[in-house]
Amino acid sequence: MLVVPAVTTQAATLDFNVGYINYVAGYGVALFDAPNGKPIGDRKLAHGSSWKVTGQTTVNGQTWYNLGGNQWVSGQYLKSTPPLPETPLNTVGTVNYVPGYSIAIWDSYRSDHQFTGKKLAHGTSWRVYKQVINNGVPWYNLGGNQWIDGTYFRLQAANQIGQRADTLLSQEGFSGMALAYQNGQIVFQQAYGQASANTDNTPTTLYPVYSMQKQFTAAIIQQLVASGQLSYAQTMDKFYPGLPNAKQVTVRNLITHTSGYGNGASSGKVLDETSSIQWVTNHIKSIGSIGTYNYQDGNYTILAGIIAQITKSSYATQLNQRILQPLGLHGVISNTLPSGAANLYTGNYRPEQVPSVLLSELVGAGNLWLDANSIYQFEKSLDGTLLTHAQFLDMSQTPAGSIYAAGMWHPTAGVRRVHGAVSLSGGNSDAYYWGSLNGQSGVILVGNKTDQLSGDPTTQALYQYLN
Repeated sequence: MLVVPAVTTQAATLDFNVGYINYVAGYGVALFDAPNGKPIGDRKLAHGSSWKVTGQTTVNGQTWYNLGGNQWVSGQYLKSTPPLPETPLNTVGTVNYVPGYSIAIWDSYRSDHQFTGKKLAHGTSWRVYKQVINNGVPWYNLGGNQWIDGTYFRLQAANQIGQRADTLLSQEGFSGMALAYQNGQIVFQQAYGQASANTDNTPTTLYPVYSMQKQFTAAIIQQLVASGQLSYAQTMDKFYPGLPNAKQVTVRNLITHTSGYGNGASSGKVLDETSSIQWVTNHIKSIGSIGTYNYQDGNYTILAGIIAQITKSSYATQLNQRILQPLGLHGVISNTLPSGAANLYTGNYRPEQVPSVLLSELVGAGNLWLDANSIYQFEKSLDGTLLTHAQFLDMSQTPAGSIYAAGMWHPTAGVRRVHGAVSLSGGNSDAYYWGSLNGQSGVILVGNKTDQLSGDPTTQALYQYLN
C-alpha cells in the first residue's frame, strides 16, 4: 500500500504560487486525485494554461503540486514560467559536435530539463519537428519529449540552401541572420558575425528593418478600411487640410507612393512621435504629379498620423496592439540602439552610429527593430491571419505602370519583395525579403553589417533554391 507523505500547503513553502502547464501545443496533461494517484476522469489541463498552486509534496523524488482539494498535477509539466513559443519545422538536422563523440538529448528545452539517457553521435541526421528559442539559443524537437541544444545541431535545408547561403554570405562579409522557410515552415536559419565586440549574433538579436515597417503601417490602414473607419478613396483634407493638393491626394495615393509628395527638410533633432508627424506634415511638399510613382518616406508618416487620429492613440500603441502582440513578435520602435539589438557596422567591423535623427522622422516608415523570426512570422501571417486574403489583395493593389503597393514590390507574378535600407557613413545598412505572394515561402536577410552584401541578387538567388 502506497503511503502518501503529508502535504505542505503553506504558501511560504511553495516553489511558486502560479504555475503554467508546459507540455505539447494543442494537448493537455492529466489531473490526479492524489500524488501518484488516479486520473480525475478525462479532465486535461491545456498546454500553456495557468493555475493557482495551493500545496506541494514530493513522492519518490517526483514533485507534485496541489491545485485545490484533491487535485494534483505532476511537477514534470507544471512550471513557474509560461512555455515559450514553438515554431513548427519539417526538415532534417545533423549533429555538429566533435567527431567520435555524442551530444545529449533532453526531455525539455527549459533550464530544469532532465537527461533522457539518449545521446546522438556527431554527424548523424535526424528529423526535426519544431524549434524554441530559449535565452537566444535554438532548441530543436526530435519528436515527443526529445530536445537537442541547437548549439550542436545544424538544420539541413531543402535543396541545400544552407550550403549556398554559407558560401554567398561568407563571400559578402554579411553579419546578421539568414532565414528561409517553405510552406510556412522554417528550413534554414543561421546567425553570422558579431552583434558587438564580445557578442555573436543570435536568432533573437534585434536589427533595424527600416522600410520593411511600411508593410506594418499598410496592414493597420487595411484593418481600418475593413472596419469601415477609413476608405482608400478618402482625401487628405479630412486629416491634414494644409497638405498640398489635400482635396485630391487619397489614402491609396499614399500607400502606393503616387501622391506627388516629396520629403521636406530634416528638423535636425531627435523627435518624439507626435512632433515627428507634425514636422513631416508641416514640411511635406509637392514635387510631382498625382498618380505617378515616386518613393517618399513621408507618405507613410502621414499614414501613421492618420492612424493616430482615427484611433485617438499613438501609432506605436496601435502597432503593438494590432500586430506585435497578437503575433507574438519580438520588436520595438526605437530611434536609438534598443536593448538586445546588434551594433551597426560597415567595412571590417567599423562601428557606425545609429542615425537617430533620421529614424525619429520615419514614424510609420522606418524606425522599427525586429529579429528575423518575427519578420518570418509577420510575412507568413500577413495574408490569411492578420488580414483575410481579400483584404490582403485590396491592400496590395498596384496602380497602372507601377509594381509597388503597401511596402511591397511585385517584380514578377506570384512574388513579393521587401527592402529596407538607410545610408551610413561607410555604406548602406539593409534588410531584405523575397517570398511568395501568399507569404508561405520566403528568404530573409537582416543584419548589422550588410554594406558588402549584393542584396537583392543574393536574396533572390537563395529564394530560387526553394522553388
